Amino acid sequence: MMAVSLFGVILAIVALLLVLAVFIALCVLQVHLSRKKSPGPGLILPVVSGALTLFVLLPVLGLTLFTVDASVEDHSIPTVPPPAARGDIPAEKWEELAPYDEYVPQAAEAERSVGVRFIVLFVPLLFVPALTFTVIYIVCRVSVRKKPPADPWASPMELKKMNIQDL
Repeated sequence: MMAVSLFGVILAIVALLLVLAVFIALCVLQVHLSRKKSPGPGLILPVVSGALTLFVLLPVLGLTLFTVDASVEDHSIPTVPPPAARGDIPAEKWEELAPYDEYVPQAAEAERSVGVRFIVLFVPLLFVPALTFTVIYIVCRVSVRKKPPADPWASPMELKKMNIQDL
């Protein structure tokens, strides 16, 4: 039993390190793309990561916001008759099972609460890559814009030195 849990911990650590390495590599790529003269390539990773986040988030929002709240009295939803009415369980045991008759509204409320918890806890985590790539883009674009242009009054020797330094 201990070997399985140790293996699980090691596997979780390796998976976390792998995800972290991929994230760092994507950050380096974002810096490289953001420093190009054209602003377009630097926007690729923020837009794609934001779109993927919304792609993951929209089904959860849909399930959370549009879950049907039904009551047992609502006859538009087919319900299973109580066990005593079906004859599966003796009538004296039916009082123990009475809370299970209201399964439909409890299930809907439980599904909604799970969705709300997911939204509150994990939405900020889902947007971390998109926000990180956007901040990297903004910082790199500001530094690209602040680069002073070549001095038009510089001597040919200074221009040659600047060209060598640019290479």
